[in-house]
Amino acid sequence: MRYVEFHFENFKGIESVTLPLAGDVTTLIGLNESGKTTILEAIFCFSYGREDLGALNPGLDSLRDPERWIPIAERANFNKPIVLRATVELDDDDQKDLATHLRKEHNLHLAN
Repeated sequence: MRYVEFHFENFKGIESVTLPLAGDVTTLIGLNESGKTTILEAIFCFSYGREDLGALNPGLDSLRDPERWIPIAERANFNKPIVLRATVELDDDDQKDLATHLRKEHNLHLAN
C-alpha cells in the first residue's frame, strides 16, 4: 500500500489542506509556525491512531486527547468535524488481503 494523498480539515491550526504525495519523497517547507509539524501530527494520528502515539514517540503523547486536535481559539464552541483522510494505492497483494478480510469479517465479496 502506498499513500497517494492526505486531506485534513479542522485539525489544530489547519482549516483545510490537501497534501498530494507525488514521488518517493515529499518535503514540507515553510516558515516557523506555518503548520509543518501539525501536518506530520495529523499523519501520525491517521496512521497510528491516538492510542498508539505515546508508544511510538513519547513526545506525541499529548495528542491522545482529541481536545488537543481542536484549534485553541475554537475550543469553547467547536462543532465542526475533524477530518483526517488518506487516498491509497493498493498493490495486488493488498487487494487480495482486503478481499479476504471483507469476506471473512463482513461476508462481502468484491466484484471486478
